[in-house]
Amino acid sequence: MRKTILTCLIISIISLIVIVPAALSAPGDVLWTQASNPSSSVDETTDVAVDGSGIYIVGLDSYLHYGNSRWRIEKRSLADGSVSWTKTSNPSADDDTAYSVAVDGSGVYIVGYDDYPGNNRWRIEKRSLTDGSVIWTQASNPSAGSDMTTGVAVDGSGVYIVGYDYYLGDSNPRWRIEKRSLMYGTNIWNKTSNPSAFYDWASGVAVDSSGVYTVGSDDYLGIYNHRWRMEKRAP
Repeated sequence: MRKTILTCLIISIISLIVIVPAALSAPGDVLWTQASNPSSSVDETTDVAVDGSGIYIVGLDSYLHYGNSRWRIEKRSLADGSVSWTKTSNPSADDDTAYSVAVDGSGVYIVGYDDYPGNNRWRIEKRSLTDGSVIWTQASNPSAGSDMTTGVAVDGSGVYIVGYDYYLGDSNPRWRIEKRSLMYGTNIWNKTSNPSAFYDWASGVAVDSSGVYTVGSDDYLGIYNHRWRMEKRAP
C-alpha cells in the first residue's frame, strides 16, 4: 500500500513539472524553437500547416548544390518541434521549390514548381500524414514560361491551387486557379483571370462552404502599379 501511494505521488509530481511551465506561460511566450540546416547554401521555408498530429513545414534546401534546390517537407512534433519525418523531392537538375502546404484527414498537400521540362511548371504532391510517403503527384505546364503555384487550400470536395501562368506571353502573366481531386489529383476544373496586359499574380487561397477565395495583385491601373485583387468563386 505504501509503495502504491509513493508511486502515485511521484507520478503526480512529474505531471506537475510538465504542466506547470505551460500553464505559467504568458501569451506570446516562446514555447519551443527549432532550426534545420540541411546544406551550407540557401535553405528556406515558405509555408506551414498544422493538424492534431503535427506541424508540416515546406520549402527548399540546397543539399545537392546551389542551383539545384529541391523540395523539402518536414513534419514536427506539436509538443517540442522535434522531427517526426523528413522528405525531399528533386524532379529536375535545376531549382525546384515547394511554396505552400495544406492538410486534411487524408493527407498533406504541397504545391510549388519544378523545372523538369526545362521551364518552371506547377507541381502538386499529396503525401501520407504518417510517414510522408507520396500518395500521388501531378504537374501542370500551361506555357513555356515560368509558371508558378503559390497557394493551396483543401475541403471535402477537392484541393484548390492558385498561382500564375505565362500562357499569354512573357510580360503578361495571368491568374490561374485549379481544383483537383483529393483521391488522384486529377483536374476537376481550372480558371484563369487576366485583369491587365501586364503582371497579374494570384498568391493565396482559402475555401469555405460558400466559395473559394483567391487573393493577389493586378496591374490594371498601369504597369508596376500593383493593386490588391480579391476574387470569390463557386467551389
